[in-house]
Amino acid sequence: MEIILKQIKNTFVFKLIGNLTYSEKDKIESELWELFVNHTPSQFNFIFDMKSVDIIDTTGVGRLIKYLKIATSHQGDLILANLNSEPLTFLKKCRLIKYFVIYDSVNQAVDHFQSILPKLA
Repeated sequence: MEIILKQIKNTFVFKLIGNLTYSEKDKIESELWELFVNHTPSQFNFIFDMKSVDIIDTTGVGRLIKYLKIATSHQGDLILANLNSEPLTFLKKCRLIKYFVIYDSVNQAVDHFQSILPKLA
């Protein structure tokens, strides 16, 4: 798994390239740990760009739920963007789709976060 991290204001976009499976769990863990060590925002908003993820397993779903919990514990959220049919089907079969906000593109997800940010007076 390759992960490309980009920050847009208080939103962290993870472009995932590869499969989100048990065999790849350590890579995403190390990327997220590095994020926490190097950044201390009061709010974490995550976008996972899933365009290049063809396969997800229970470990991958568990990781997504873990990051969703981290984001919400920091007054943020996690959005899945560009979700392919196989991961989408897997989330539906596990009845976990209801826990995730899903957008068709990263731009839509970024716009969502920008629209809910507190406006500076």
